[in-house]
Amino acid sequence: MTSILSLCKSRELWVEYRTCCEALKSLLYKFFNNSDQFNSKDDNTKNSLLILSYESIFIYIPRGSL
Repeated sequence: MTSILSLCKSRELWVEYRTCCEALKSLLYKFFNNSDQFNSKDDNTKNSLLILSYESIFIYIPRGSL
């Protein structure tokens, strides 16, 4: 029974990590293509927005599972 619960928990964590990974990848593509919120000509503004966006995505990673 314990092994089944452990397997289910591992699957949950994998799904959360994949979701986070895909969100980060999408954000990076938007950054490189200057689309969406990164449509600014100022590099400092774009870089700051990228960092803030990355940090907001990382909030959703379960603590203690890394």
